[in-house]
Amino acid sequence: MTIDFERIPKMTVAVGCAGALGAYLRWGGPEATGVLLGSCLSVFNFLWYKSITSAMSQRRSPYTPLLAARYLVAGVAVYVIFRLTGIPPAAVMAGLLANVAAIFLDILYQAIFKRQT
Repeated sequence: MTIDFERIPKMTVAVGCAGALGAYLRWGGPEATGVLLGSCLSVFNFLWYKSITSAMSQRRSPYTPLLAARYLVAGVAVYVIFRLTGIPPAAVMAGLLANVAAIFLDILYQAIFKRQT
């Protein structure tokens, strides 16, 4: 069983939208916005990590500083979201976990549907 790296970003967007809808229905707009922003950061982080590791496997120039820089960029983005918008930090953190949920959903998808083929 292998993880489909093309399906993960799509599933992350779906999980983020579902989480934002649930947060909106339960708590309201600022929380839903936080979940949506967090899941967008999660997708961006995944795609950036994927492109850097792909480039590293082709033995181009060293990309280790870029791997560290992505955490800096994500940290700055989260800080700006907290300071300027007043969006609850827990909502953004929940959105950042959308990628993890998407990976688990991909594993479940493969366990259920790929076994039949």
